[in-house]
Amino acid sequence: MMGEQNVIDGTAEEVGTDIEHVEQQHATTLFRTDDPVEVVERASRIADALKDVLDKKGLVERIQGKGHVKVEGWQLLGSMLGVTAVCVDTEPIDGGFKATVEARTIDGRVVGRADALCTKHEKRGPWKSSDDYARLSMAQTRATSKALKGPLGFVVSLGGYQTTPAEEMTFAEPDGAGQQSGDMAKREAGRVTQEQYQAIVAAFQNAQAVSVKQLVAWLDEHNAPQDENFAQRVAGLDAPTALKLQKWLAEKGQVAA
Repeated sequence: MMGEQNVIDGTAEEVGTDIEHVEQQHATTLFRTDDPVEVVERASRIADALKDVLDKKGLVERIQGKGHVKVEGWQLLGSMLGVTAVCVDTEPIDGGFKATVEARTIDGRVVGRADALCTKHEKRGPWKSSDDYARLSMAQTRATSKALKGPLGFVVSLGGYQTTPAEEMTFAEPDGAGQQSGDMAKREAGRVTQEQYQAIVAAFQNAQAVSVKQLVAWLDEHNAPQDENFAQRVAGLDAPTALKLQKWLAEKGQVAA
């Protein structure tokens, strides 16, 4: 009987040792070491590897002259360290949605948590006229970046980027966005209009004196876009060239310009 009691006591001691071992494992950092110097060294190596991918894959947005990592970049960093973002709650609010996301390790520990909103009341962005599903998705995206920022932000900083995720920079446009919008507006203003396009198509269909070969030669001569599709070539003309094409067809005596 005494021997059996000793065995039971021995088993209890072994269980206690296992628990202590598990607790020690849980206390280890994401870099699998508790040595501060080793943590910095490993984080720096990861930051260098991450930077190479972020720059090549366009996962950084330049805003006010500084680099802000997009959500895909944060998720990539998380996967490198065994941290995933899990959306645990979403709820409708005035004009949009609120999302809550947790950053969890592979063994289920919560190492980060964040809330984020997306509503039609935002001054910048397309959210005022977006569908509900788009606002909900953006709320989750923003919360994902913010949750991962908690445990992983310093690694991003070591890579030379800002720790504020790109999706949180709702108050500022990406660098060059204004110029790009202006250039796009100019290009759109100079393109053939829908009315011109329809008139050209109708003119060609009725201009029996103009063969397809002649029309292609005219388009080539006037540097029309080099698309295989005739409709795309005509639609890609600028407005002045489209007007010349209308007049050329009219000179064939088939359709008035």
